[in-house]
Amino acid sequence: MPRKTKAKSAPKSRPATHADADIMLRTYEHRRDPKLREARNYILFQWAPTTTEEFATTAFNFGTQEQTFFRMVFSYWEQTAALAHRGAVHQELFDDFSGELFFLYAKYGDFFPIMRERLNPNFGRHMEAVANATPERRARVELARKMIASRRAQPKAAGQ
Repeated sequence: MPRKTKAKSAPKSRPATHADADIMLRTYEHRRDPKLREARNYILFQWAPTTTEEFATTAFNFGTQEQTFFRMVFSYWEQTAALAHRGAVHQELFDDFSGELFFLYAKYGDFFPIMRERLNPNFGRHMEAVANATPERRARVELARKMIASRRAQPKAAGQ
């Protein structure tokens, strides 16, 4: 009679440390900066380009408030993602704190190639690597994409 074997599960990561928690709390504290909050609100909820041209109109319109918001948000998340991508912080703890990164990548990741072509060949590399690093992260991005598509499909209220 064949022996039953236990299904192998994914290897457990190391426990999060106080240093990991401190790093993540510091990144959260930076997100509370009033200017960055304003920038995040614009990039995440007000700006909604659907074409490369719409995206480029803001992303390359240097000196405008909207482009400043763009730089603030993307540089913040690229730097924060680098902490996870380079292994400087506990991965699951990073995921617990960083849902916004997955939403941001879901909304704008398709536009990264234009940024790489026209401005910086490394634009968003850490964000992209983190967002695609595991099946769970890819699922979070896909869920965010579905939510974004659903919101775009809703008719706008009168006066908007």
